[in-house]
Amino acid sequence: SEAWRDAGRPAPFPLPGRPMASDHRRILATALGRLRSKLKYRPVLFDLTPGLFTLSQLQAGAEAVSGLGLHKQNFRRGVERTGLVEPTGQMSSATGGRPAELFRFKGVDDQTGAAPGLSLPAQR
Repeated sequence: SEAWRDAGRPAPFPLPGRPMASDHRRILATALGRLRSKLKYRPVLFDLTPGLFTLSQLQAGAEAVSGLGLHKQNFRRGVERTGLVEPTGQMSSATGGRPAELFRFKGVDDQTGAAPGLSLPAQR
């Protein structure tokens, strides 16, 4: 609805929700773009997850931020390859099916201070 409003025309059909005020749409788009680009070189996704999480929850967060659907096994392999997570030995039964293993963020390398981002496919 903001695009129609910005063009000075009413929306041709009813849209759900309320339009954003002022330039909030631009601010939100800029923030999301910066977060998406930061995913590649910093582990910012772990700042958006709880302390203990399943890999499915981590993947859902990555998909929400990136705007892409990710292949489950490739995502899991990529996360394990980075060494950013460690299993806790605990299981979560809140998944609705088979209990899922809980993981935690290991943190950055103490010697180098470096922590890689997650390898996600490029947006098209």
